[in-house]
Amino acid sequence: MNKLSNILSILSFLGVCILGFLHFKGGNSGKARKEPKQIVVKDDSGKVTTTAVATSNIAYVDLDTLEAKYDYFKKKKAEFEAKDKNLGTELERMATAIQNEYIDLQKKAQAGQINQEQGEAAQKRLLQKQQDLETKKQNQGTQLLKEQEDFNDKLQDNVRGFLKDYAVEKGYDYVLAYTKGSTILYVDDSYDVTEDVLTALNSGKTFTEKKK
Repeated sequence: MNKLSNILSILSFLGVCILGFLHFKGGNSGKARKEPKQIVVKDDSGKVTTTAVATSNIAYVDLDTLEAKYDYFKKKKAEFEAKDKNLGTELERMATAIQNEYIDLQKKAQAGQINQEQGEAAQKRLLQKQQDLETKKQNQGTQLLKEQEDFNDKLQDNVRGFLKDYAVEKGYDYVLAYTKGSTILYVDDSYDVTEDVLTALNSGKTFTEKKK
């Protein structure tokens, strides 16, 4: 039972929440919007024209740092990993017990300590225990995955709501998700808002509440 621990990451939890672009227009409070950039163009005839090109305010969140320092995420990840480990230990114990019973049955049969009818009955009981074990493994695993999915949905809603308020208040048009293995090859640290986001998230409050 190690599937859960393999997929518990901030990327899997946040998913589409901040992976890629989050575009929040319509908020004019906080940081001022950038004025359109003026570009001077000179054609072949020597005529000079000026063109306004829209610019955007951009920030990014380092997901590696968020995963390492987001207290709520770390707590839940530890809880899921503990449940996964405990379930694996329990299933292994049950499987070992069934195996030992089977070995004991073989020894008794070879020693002539049980007759055919007793042996068949014992085999039937062991088969039922094996089926019960497989059912328990499937049901418990499904339940644990469902708990993770529910948490994932809740986390996405919480972080998405926070980032929407945060982006509007700060005047950001885009909040990017950045990891060392992402397709973004270079980022300017001056656009890094990870620590600001972490401070607010770890406080347990939304950005709006944090301002009060």
